[in-house]
Amino acid sequence: MASWGYDASAMIARLIQLTLLACVFLMFSVSCTTEKGASENVENQTVEESLLSRPFLEKAIPRPLGRILLKWSTVDGATGYNLEMSTSEDFEMVEKNWTISGTSLELPIEEGNALWFRVRSFNSETSSRWSATQKVLAVS
Repeated sequence: MASWGYDASAMIARLIQLTLLACVFLMFSVSCTTEKGASENVENQTVEESLLSRPFLEKAIPRPLGRILLKWSTVDGATGYNLEMSTSEDFEMVEKNWTISGTSLELPIEEGNALWFRVRSFNSETSSRWSATQKVLAVS
């Protein structure tokens, strides 16, 4: 190695320094990424825990005289429920909405009309996400 004009021990020491520097940089990068991900999970978890559960909207029950009965599950912590009706699945335009303290509502529905319903729970602090939508087609 003397023929190259380099001091082998100095070169080895420099390689060790560069390797250690690279290791420290990698550890710092991973630590920052892990910390960020962990705090996002905690924030999402806190937000999710503060929300009420979504009620489950059961299949509409046909009733006499062109009526239907809509029922949904009870949600712990809810003081009421919002029920919406639309003529479109995406609820672009809400035809009617109700605020109800119970878990069912009987409605008249005109024959041949296709209507969509969804429900959410609420209390004085927050509300849940909307339930899955349900299409109701009135038949005689």
